[in-house]
Amino acid sequence: MISGRRVQNWRMQGDSDQKARGPCHPASDEVYRAQVDLLYGNLPIGLYGSILNSTILVLVLFRRVPLKGLLLWYLSIQVISLVRYLIYRSRKQVPERRSPRRDAGLFIGTALVIGLAWGSIAFAAFPSELVYQVFIIFVIGGLVAGAAATYAVLMPAYLAFSLPALLPLVLREFISRGEMGYAMSGMLTLYFILVTMAARHIHMTALKSIILGYEKDSLLLQLATEKDRAETINLELSREIERRRKVEEDLKRHRDSLEETVRERTRELKEANEALQKELRHREQMERELLKIQRLESLSTLAGGIAHRYNNLLTGILGNINLIQMLYPGDRKLLDKLSAAERACLEARDLSHKLLNISRGGVPYKSMVNLSELVKDSVSLTLEGSSVTYDFRTTCENLEIEVDQNQIKQAIQGIVQNSREAMSGGGRIKVLCEVVSLEKDQSVPLPEGDYARITISDHGFGIREQDLERVFDPFFSGKETGTGLGLAAAYSIIKRHNGYITVFSAEGKGTTFQIYLPLSRGPDHRQEKCGEESAPSVLKVLVMDDEDVVRDFASSALTELGCEVVTAENSREAVDRYREAKEAGRSFDLVILDLT
Repeated sequence: MISGRRVQNWRMQGDSDQKARGPCHPASDEVYRAQVDLLYGNLPIGLYGSILNSTILVLVLFRRVPLKGLLLWYLSIQVISLVRYLIYRSRKQVPERRSPRRDAGLFIGTALVIGLAWGSIAFAAFPSELVYQVFIIFVIGGLVAGAAATYAVLMPAYLAFSLPALLPLVLREFISRGEMGYAMSGMLTLYFILVTMAARHIHMTALKSIILGYEKDSLLLQLATEKDRAETINLELSREIERRRKVEEDLKRHRDSLEETVRERTRELKEANEALQKELRHREQMERELLKIQRLESLSTLAGGIAHRYNNLLTGILGNINLIQMLYPGDRKLLDKLSAAERACLEARDLSHKLLNISRGGVPYKSMVNLSELVKDSVSLTLEGSSVTYDFRTTCENLEIEVDQNQIKQAIQGIVQNSREAMSGGGRIKVLCEVVSLEKDQSVPLPEGDYARITISDHGFGIREQDLERVFDPFFSGKETGTGLGLAAAYSIIKRHNGYITVFSAEGKGTTFQIYLPLSRGPDHRQEKCGEESAPSVLKVLVMDDEDVVRDFASSALTELGCEVVTAENSREAVDRYREAKEAGRSFDLVILDLT
């Protein structure tokens, strides 16, 4: 098994240590020459694809875009393709006299030029109809995918073509300012990332194949040499029977050497097999992690939109409830009903916060906090009033860590709540805070370094083996009363803090969650004291929000408090109001903005 580290070592070594590597290890220049030969061998495919696809595009767009720009673009594609073909033919005639690095540089340069030519269609001959825009994106995306298959043997060649071919389309779609344009630019960016990952995999596979080819030839040569040697020994044995004893001794010595070689090779094969199994397990874990992330991403946009709209509505409801409580402080019957409505709204707000943490909207607002105190307070608050108790231990009593205190508290509470519900008849939860060092080859998919680890264990009914892979999926719950949001929100929060969550469970034996959070030095928080100023008698306030219900509530509440209020429903209107007030010499004392 050829590992990525071994391939990298061969690429970095020169010919000076060829003897030290042995006959089975190719020199880096030989590997590079083979890469360049394979790259030029794939060039005709790229030429045919470029000529054929550009011709199809011209036929499709002939009556849809300005003819002059289209023909000029088409002519540039054909001229560049012809130049690349002539370079290909020139190299094919005298390949042994060519410098591989010069040829590689020439190929990368022409790939960059043809990539720029293809990308220029986004400005030279870009149709206004969406269907033809999608067709152009489809054609160029296909060319980039083809480049991943044919040019990825040398990654700079692939990037030299794909980046200038796709980037103008991404920019063109993004500056269109429409929702479809933003979506298309995002999809193109994601497509380029995925194709580049595939190209990287193809690159490594091709490189390993080249190296294995050199090793095979060297091994065959070595085997042929050994065969000739054995034949010579047999001939000497037949001619010199009188030296039988000496030959038998030589044969025994040779047999012992061969057995040692077999044992050595067997040990190497065993080690290689163990390395392969470890790599496969790591890859399976990464694939499961990627699938888990994709599931969360598929719901993030929906959850974020719903939560944002939901929060706006709740703001209006809660705000008006509080306003009525201020206006009618003596009506106890009304206040009791309003308090019940307020409690229901607060519960709904907690649900919207979970949805926000699943979506991309829950950006952490980090500050330095004491980890042990944060964990202990979160566990204690969650278990308050229940029959479940806890044991708390820590090896890092005064550890300060930079996190979003509220989000981490929500993540811990979600996990502890899951354990609490798993021990409905009572029990004891064990909580441990410690600092651990992760190495590169450990099972947790995090960079090596120091991490804070929070371990939460219960002895409840556990999680079924078939449900372990889905335990962090949004809206999945193994309990009839669960919403399926607590653990999903915890997973998203920890992931957003560049951490990781693991879960170990056996049905009927309990569950253990482990949270890994990276240690970091917090920023130097410096608070500057502002000079005291006397507050104006009447505050002039500017309120901007795109939701009518939020804007109306804020205006009513501030007016009730004795403020002079001006509202705006968008940022442009807010800037105009602010400029008008400043020019009139009556600037605002306070501006309240809806930034998200």
